Amino acid sequence: LVVGGPPQQPMIVPQALEQLLRRPAALAGAVAAARAGDDALVAGHVFEAMRFDPIAPALPRVAMRDCTIAAGTGRATAIAAGTAVFVGLSSAMRDGRRVSDPESFDPRRPPHEVMHFGHGMHECFAAAINRAVLPLLLKPLLRRGVRRADGPE
Repeated sequence: LVVGGPPQQPMIVPQALEQLLRRPAALAGAVAAARAGDDALVAGHVFEAMRFDPIAPALPRVAMRDCTIAAGTGRATAIAAGTAVFVGLSSAMRDGRRVSDPESFDPRRPPHEVMHFGHGMHECFAAAINRAVLPLLLKPLLRRGVRRADGPE
């Protein structure tokens, strides 16, 4: 068992399920994929659901050198070395300038449009485990079918 940072599986599974429950068509697609044994499509539904409620909406970082964010644009901002910054993964994964149709639910979204586990030297050390395990945790529940309980709560 690899442990580090927040307890990812117990946090991500209910958050992803909540996002599927809010989107009946996406939930139906996830259930159909689980029942068909299409693990890749189940994973696509889970990771797309996570895009709408990521476990890490922002990551703290410290600028290692002076730099300019959005250089050459009207929103260019100079950042001095040593400045604490927050990288907004949640907003980045819904930025229409870089993500195609960001408000739609697309379980076949290209991998470069999701950043749940970071990238390069900042990639989560449990990324491979999470990519394998998270869809498998939800698959049995989806296969059985799931819906919100009746009533206001």
